[in-house]
Amino acid sequence: MFRWIFPETISGDPVEQILANRDYDESFLNPSLDDLPDASLLKNLDTAVERILTALWKKEKIIIFGDDDPDGVISTYILFDFLEKIGSQHHYYFIPNRLRENHGMQTSFIEFALKQKADLVITVDGGSSSIEGVATLNKNNIDVIITDHHLMPQKVPEAYTIVNPKQEDCNYPEKMLCGAGIVYLLISKMAEQLQIEFDGGYLLWTAVATIADKAPLTGVNRIFCLEALRRWFDYEDLNMSFLSHYHNVFDDINSKLSFISFIYKIISSGRVPIGNNLGLELLLASKFEKPRIIEKLISEKDSYESKIQDTINFLQHLEPKDDYFIFFDKYNDIDTQLLGMAATYIAGTYMIPALFFTHKNGALVCEGRCTSGFNLVNAFTYCEDYLIQYGGHARAAGLMIEPENLEGFKAKWSEYVELNRGYMNTHRRLKIDAEITPLDISRKLIQHLKQFMPFGQKNPDPIFLMQNLYPFTYHDQYPNAVHFFFTNNFEPDKETAYDIVFSLRNDFILNVLDYKKSASN
Repeated sequence: MFRWIFPETISGDPVEQILANRDYDESFLNPSLDDLPDASLLKNLDTAVERILTALWKKEKIIIFGDDDPDGVISTYILFDFLEKIGSQHHYYFIPNRLRENHGMQTSFIEFALKQKADLVITVDGGSSSIEGVATLNKNNIDVIITDHHLMPQKVPEAYTIVNPKQEDCNYPEKMLCGAGIVYLLISKMAEQLQIEFDGGYLLWTAVATIADKAPLTGVNRIFCLEALRRWFDYEDLNMSFLSHYHNVFDDINSKLSFISFIYKIISSGRVPIGNNLGLELLLASKFEKPRIIEKLISEKDSYESKIQDTINFLQHLEPKDDYFIFFDKYNDIDTQLLGMAATYIAGTYMIPALFFTHKNGALVCEGRCTSGFNLVNAFTYCEDYLIQYGGHARAAGLMIEPENLEGFKAKWSEYVELNRGYMNTHRRLKIDAEITPLDISRKLIQHLKQFMPFGQKNPDPIFLMQNLYPFTYHDQYPNAVHFFFTNNFEPDKETAYDIVFSLRNDFILNVLDYKKSASN
């Protein structure tokens, strides 16, 4: 199924092999906030800071326009809370419900901004495609600052300014920040201008959003996350303290990552009627109101997780017939908010691009996911004549289309896949990080691997190669080796030696990714 990519360095200490083969230097294991690039390299950041501070001094009305995923909610929270702490008394927020409204600035938000007689709108985690919405706000003398991290379209809104590292002439070296990462840089620059102490708790929330949004966990994102994980208990954050009553967190990286997962699942469950969000309400509420809100969120989370399991059970009966998978959910077998998860499941299971369509407001919407070797945004651009709108990231993107254009889109999509089939096949591969023997598997190795955490995009779990292994009798070869176990998808013959490629779990389970009989047989 996979092509194995062997590393240049394939002997010696496993940690040193990983560092060499991933081209990491020693600083990767021990970065700090001092290693962050100058935030002013982020194009238009200084202009945005100046405009926001002017709004504060003039007591102008500010509205934060967010998004209802964890990154969008947390981005809104960070900026809203910071504005409050520096004395703003005229700032509001608006969180659209994406299950009811399309992406971008829709009529409900425009009406809200006009009703509030806003002077300034600041978008977080979006806005780069809101051409018509920004134009309408401009006509009503409302300035718009866009802070975003999604791919920039060819035509952009005529906003007061746009802060997005993906702008072509942006000199900030990290292009793959999440929305909260950009807001963190924004408010840190504001704090610098105001010469005030910066609340370290915002770093914790930036880390939660970064991990929730599956941003690459290298470079600036790794610094954000690792610094937050290391200094977790140094910060006095009332929301974190409150949430720890509902999910224990200890001074261990796996415990902290489990807590982060709990947090963003809670926030994901906060969708309510347009303009508000229970997750954001929880973060902004008084300590007396928080218990009431979190009870609702936990109930929603439990219901959501039940729907996830039902969806997985349904997906297990689907079997792709080609190098891509397109599914039109005409019978509403999948909850709308789980389309992205469904696409992720199919893409990850079969290593192919996956598109899931459903009806929404008279049109069809689609969530797409893929693995390395394919770029969804490029594919959608190739098919754009059939689309109403599209956007997102290379591996996670969405679109909207008129129902009558679906067949034309599918034909154009198939054409794009055919043109890129060779490239796709060469990327169905497993890149090995280190070769080890059974003697290398130990608690010491597992502890050393924690230095590379948190794992995620661009910094996946290390992949190991073990050659000429007799799975049932390896203790005869290596009497001093610890006992380890294999995942169920590995079904070896008792008398056969294998080469196996695997990742290593904490409980000495080898998660076998691929295997073949050794040449020694």
